[in-house]
Parts: sequence; C-alpha cells; structure tokens
Amino acid sequence: MVRLPLKWVTWRYGRTQATFLPQLNAFCVYLRDYNTGPVFGAKDDSPGLKCPWYLIAVCQTLQNNPRLTLAQAWNTEVGLGAWFNAAHAEARGVPLDILTPELRQTFAEAGIQL
Repeated sequence: MVRLPLKWVTWRYGRTQATFLPQLNAFCVYLRDYNTGPVFGAKDDSPGLKCPWYLIAVCQTLQNNPRLTLAQAWNTEVGLGAWFNAAHAEARGVPLDILTPELRQTFAEAGIQL
C-alpha cells in the first residue's frame, strides 16, 4: 500500500485535506485489483509475440465471450479478462502453468525472477 508523507498532503495555507490519503489508498487498491491476473510459467521454446499484449487480450475476450461488444471487451478489467481467458483456455484443454503465490515465493527465494 502506498503511503505518502503528511507534508505532501498539506494545502498551500497549512490546512490538511483529511480525505486525500484514504482516497489515494483506495485508488491504489483498485489499480492493483484491476491489473491482477494469473501469472503464467514461461517455456523456453515459446515464440515471442509480435502484437501488443492488450490487443491479444481484447481479441481473446471477444472470442471467448461472443455476446460482448467491442466496447465492452475494451472496457473489461485487465485482470478479470486475463482470468476469463485462462479459464477458457483450460476448458479447451490448453496446458497452462499458472503460478500460485507459494510457487512465486519459492522461485523468489531461489533467486529466479519471473
């Protein structure tokens, strides 16, 4: 959670806006939740992407949810769309390596960056 020094929140005339820090913290939580999706294990022989990742995510969201309009697909939360796409891929039988928080901690302790 991001915490700012109180002097950054002080107004020009010495008054402190008491609602700024709680609103900023709530916004940081929103951003973290908005962007949190599954973490996949990369394979050495996987080809690189030549298209921007966000365009691929929108196309997969449209493909997996045919009732969505293009505007709805673009406005889908990034993390939620990634989880939907991962669930659809696993339902189709695609072998995914979704890393759990425990595995990520194990990798971090071993000095492996993901």
